[in-house]
Amino acid sequence: MAAWRRAIELSLGDADVEKLRSIAQSRTEPASRVERSRILLGYWKDSSFFAVGQALGLHHQTVQRCVERAVAEGPMAALDDRPRPGREPTITVEAKTWVTSLARRKAKDLGYPHELWTAIFARDHEYQRHGTVSLLAGIDLLTGKVHALVKDRHRSREFIEFLKLLDKAYPAHTAIHLILDNHSAHISKETRTWLTNQPAGRFKFTFTPKHGSWLNLVEGFFSKLARSILRHIRVSSKQELKDRLMAAVDYFNDDPVVHTWTYNLDRAA
Repeated sequence: MAAWRRAIELSLGDADVEKLRSIAQSRTEPASRVERSRILLGYWKDSSFFAVGQALGLHHQTVQRCVERAVAEGPMAALDDRPRPGREPTITVEAKTWVTSLARRKAKDLGYPHELWTAIFARDHEYQRHGTVSLLAGIDLLTGKVHALVKDRHRSREFIEFLKLLDKAYPAHTAIHLILDNHSAHISKETRTWLTNQPAGRFKFTFTPKHGSWLNLVEGFFSKLARSILRHIRVSSKQELKDRLMAAVDYFNDDPVVHTWTYNLDRAA
């Protein structure tokens, strides 16, 4: 048989009642403070743990604990969570400052290649964003060399500039065959006009299926670049980002990798 619970006398002053009512109706206070304010106001009007719990959809023991704490510590103190058990933090303010300072430094300043940080210690809102850049790149399937251009945008004029870069990189008598996705700059009127003014057979385009750009080997290079160079980096300007990207391209070109398909094309039909 459940033990009989004697009502606890909860005394609230006018100021306490006014504050509790304000919190109970608030839309900005934490939900726990709103709930406990409603518990105390409900019990102040009707001294029954069961009645208040039923009205608020809570267990009567939850109501009882809140009321007992309000009687012991005061109604305002009863609204907040108790301190959690466990050891006090041992890291000092000086140590936090040192870790934050270290996280903001560049790996190369400490003698490490590229960006080897694996965690972000500084908060994102403390970092000023400087915008984005576009990397136009292609891989020579015969040599593994990466041809790249970093620009602020990827429009037809930037793509044509990339084509001019390729044009200078290969002998005039050779054909340059590009595998491309269906980006608007690759098929624009401006791009087609420029191509018609080039020697016949100099450029040939093959487009990947729509939504199939992942078939292009250069996408693997972009993925490698993002994972090994770009992840978690902090830059002071857009120009620094451009310089880092081109430095990475130069690094990969020092030891180029020739990519080969290993899938049997007879099985692709």
